[in-house]
Amino acid sequence: LEKGDTMIIEISGVYNRYTGPLFRSAVIGSPPEKLRELYDSLVEGLEAAIVKIRPGVTSGDVDEACTGLLRKKGFYDYFKKRLGYSVGIGFPPGWGEGAILDIKHGDPRELKAGMVFHLPPAMRVGDEWGFGVSETVVVTEKGGEPLSNCPRDLAIR
Repeated sequence: LEKGDTMIIEISGVYNRYTGPLFRSAVIGSPPEKLRELYDSLVEGLEAAIVKIRPGVTSGDVDEACTGLLRKKGFYDYFKKRLGYSVGIGFPPGWGEGAILDIKHGDPRELKAGMVFHLPPAMRVGDEWGFGVSETVVVTEKGGEPLSNCPRDLAIR
């Protein structure tokens, strides 16, 4: 690793085969202002998506809460994937249930209380840089409830 390198770190907590994935990001040295703005926008987009989550809201509405913000800030072109996917009981080799329900643009499927999603907004430019920040969120009657309390700060080393 060298000065200026960025990284996305993905880990997961597991309890009785239920998984709670989590992304955090780091950079070696101080990031350029544009990358700092980009990372802060990812955090803001993630938080907007979490606030949007509640029973009856569509997958597409949750996606738009995050990606609409990234579009407005001029960073959407770096976002190249769906916003999230359902997780539950995990069996090797993975923990995702994305084939069951995912959070993506224009999806009309409604969220219901008890559903659990991993929301990992991330942006990458080839092998030049990449950032991601995520939460595993439970849909409750009161809204989205993250399963972690891990700070979302960009780690600068």
